[in-house]
Amino acid sequence: MNIKDIREKVKVLFRISVISWALYDLANTSFAVIIITVVFPVYFTNIIITPGLYPHNFGDLMWGIAVGVSMAVTAVLAHVFGAIADNSRSKNKFLIVLTLICIFFTALLFFLKEGMVAAAVTLFIFTNIFYQTSMMFYNSFLTQLSTRKTIGIVSGFGFALGYIGGLLILIIVIPFIRGGLQQDNIFNIRITFLVTSFFFLVFSIPSFIILRDIPAVTITKKGISYIIYGFRKFSATVRNIKAYPDLSRFLIGQENYHIKI
Repeated sequence: MNIKDIREKVKVLFRISVISWALYDLANTSFAVIIITVVFPVYFTNIIITPGLYPHNFGDLMWGIAVGVSMAVTAVLAHVFGAIADNSRSKNKFLIVLTLICIFFTALLFFLKEGMVAAAVTLFIFTNIFYQTSMMFYNSFLTQLSTRKTIGIVSGFGFALGYIGGLLILIIVIPFIRGGLQQDNIFNIRITFLVTSFFFLVFSIPSFIILRDIPAVTITKKGISYIIYGFRKFSATVRNIKAYPDLSRFLIGQENYHIKI
């Protein structure tokens, strides 16, 4: 690689569109860290599902079901939203709407208290579905913002800011979770869900404002909506799944993994 190529790749990172796109990665990582990984799962299995009131490991079972169901639904919707992301001129609109709904539901997690098992499971399922589907539209902008030469560095830039976002949100919530699961600290733990939703919103705004769609190549036939087209693709995949045994094992393995965590 010569100096000219290096300069070209680095120069791409200073484009306002690339920076705004990468900031979205910083934003949504807060959800992945606090809601999916660090805080909410612990709150769910130890406070919402109080160990003394339910059978042993019941909390882990319900959490696994919530994650598994949300990912299964997302897998079906992926074909619909994937078709829209690939072929429409409304990627940014879908990104904004899905993200805002996810942020709204994330804030609602604050109101979940001890014993609200059904509400917690239902709310998390919807929240995670909107989070996962919004990522499809975010990822679809990568090819629009880069070339074959720069796609690696642009993708890596977003990935790096994602790590920074995860670190930042952990630093921010440490004062709230330092007291642990003690009864007098439960309110502070719930506040972290509001903090996460606010963090997600603030750092998503640049991408909402700056990212713009480019004309897409429409591959659907006239009169067929993207939703119908997406479900037709899903149906075709299911009918021909036996022709791809490796794919079948991969999908089953992924679902088992999400249920286990």
